[in-house]
Amino acid sequence: MLDTVYRDELRAHHSIKSGFIVARVCHDSTVEKIGLRRGDVIDLDHRSTVVELEEFLLGLAWVFLEKKLDSHSTIDVKIRVHDIRAKTSVCTILPMGFSFAVVCSYYSSASFQSVGP
Repeated sequence: MLDTVYRDELRAHHSIKSGFIVARVCHDSTVEKIGLRRGDVIDLDHRSTVVELEEFLLGLAWVFLEKKLDSHSTIDVKIRVHDIRAKTSVCTILPMGFSFAVVCSYYSSASFQSVGP
């Protein structure tokens, strides 16, 4: 969890009220390929807690199960990425796949810290 001083700084200097700070990005991962770097802040439609992120990911899993999508299918998730160093924000697409291997890969390819309260 981020300390209060850093969260307050993000709010005051960058107008970022919620999201997740990218703490680590693995080489050659999907996260790296779309341009995310350590220190970027990801905003997923005001989901600011780990529980909300997990619920969102479980919801995506249900979509895969309900539509009977195969393990090579992806669902495009629109995310806003705040680059603190460049003081820019862009919307980008994160292709999400679903399989046991992808779930394990997702959780080991990057780590995040909550910005929200």
